[in-house]
Formats: sequence, C-alpha cells, structure tokens
Amino acid sequence: MTVALTLRTYIHQRGRYRIERLLLVMPLLLALPSCGFVESEPRPSGALLVILGDRSPSGMAAQDSQRRHVSDYFAPLAAEHEARVVVASIDGAALDQPEYHDSATFDTAAAQDNPDGEADIREEGRRELLAETDALFAAESGAAASDVAGALGWAATTLRNARGGEGWRGVAILSDAVSTAPPCNMLLSPPVDVEAAIAACFPAGVPDLTGVDVYFAGATAYPGVDRPPVAADVLEAFWTAVVERGGGTLRAFAPTLLGESTRE
Repeated sequence: MTVALTLRTYIHQRGRYRIERLLLVMPLLLALPSCGFVESEPRPSGALLVILGDRSPSGMAAQDSQRRHVSDYFAPLAAEHEARVVVASIDGAALDQPEYHDSATFDTAAAQDNPDGEADIREEGRRELLAETDALFAAESGAAASDVAGALGWAATTLRNARGGEGWRGVAILSDAVSTAPPCNMLLSPPVDVEAAIAACFPAGVPDLTGVDVYFAGATAYPGVDRPPVAADVLEAFWTAVVERGGGTLRAFAPTLLGESTRE
C-alpha cells in the first residue's frame, strides 16, 4: 500500500514567498496502526515594542533625530527580539486611540528558518516601520502639550492587552522626557520631589511595567535652549523611580543613543 503525503516546503523568491508541494510516496504495512502527520505551525515570538514619537510643539526632541533613532537603534532592537512594533504619538493621540494595529513586524517565524526569508522579513519590517514613523510626523498634531506620563501609561496598557502575552516587551520614548500636559506639567512643577511628583503625575498609581524594558531617547536634549526647563538629574531620578516602581527596567535615558550629541 502507498500513501501520498503533501508537505509544505519554504522556497524564497525575490520579494515574496511561494509554497510548493512535494509528493512523497511512502510504503506502509497494512498491519501497522494508522499514523497521523501534523504540520507544525511557526510559533510567533510574542515580542512587542511600542515606540512613542513626539509631534507636539512643546516637545524638544527634533523629528530628524527621532527618525534616526527609529532607523538605527530601535529597528535593530526589534529585529534582535523578533518583535512586532506599534508606533503612536506622545502628544495625546495615543490616549484618544486605545485601539492600535501593528506598524511593522520583525517576527521571522513565517520564514521557517530560511536565512534569505528572515533577511527579507527584517528589511520589510524596517521599511514599514520608517514609513509609519514618517506618516506619524506628517500628520498634524492638534495638541499643544507633550503628554509623556499619559503616553507611558497607554503603552503599558497596550503591552498588557497585546495578543501573545509571552515574549519580550519594550517601550521606546522619543522625547526630551519633559511632560507638559496636566496633571503632569513639569514646566510648572518640576519633579524635584519625586514622591510628590509621582502622586501628581500618576494619581491612580504608576503604570504596570512588569518585565518591560524602557528606553528614553532624546531625554534632556534641548536644542537651541540656553537654560534647560528641567534639570537632567531631576528628570532621570523621576523616570527611574516611575519605571522601577512599575516593575520595569530603565535600559537607557540619554540625549542620544546613537553616539553623537543631540544637544546641538
């Protein structure tokens, strides 16, 4: 007796993927019990990175610097963790749009360990991520304030509610880290007293960032400003306390993560 089995084979072709079927002829003994063959589906990594860009007039991090960080730092970070990526804004739009969609993916599970396919997925993910970032900056802000505190809370909720809750989690905040939207207006009340500032900025408690890696790119970068609106050490102490109290890890807090100063 012979049985024809249809198995999937991954074949890379320029810019797309094609599934071919191979016909296998296998002799089976009638005396043997029936055997079942189940194709194993690629298992997604479950990793997710939320990138928050600042479009507001009060935000000091230049958009070209933000884009360079997305291209040269956070796209490789997403690729390293094979993460899906969500791009949103700090200026309030993220809070008004609780529903989100993936902006790009670097999850190479669909390539089924084919090196060329994995490279194509990473490159396509990078292109999609930069296109989404450009679209974010091209849209009108409509907000006068930079709601860093509120956006961090939105990112925490997004990560918690995302499908495939297993896997690495990250938040990238492209901002000078100065929140200017009520109830967390650091221009009016710099967070010198960390405990008082946390109570004011997060009246319902700090966001749940359990197991989340948090990156501030552009923090304390004030191009063209002689006097910083909030001292760098004050800002870092505040956000370190917020992230750690929420159960996360502050991986980076600097004017730039690219090796060249954004304080110009």
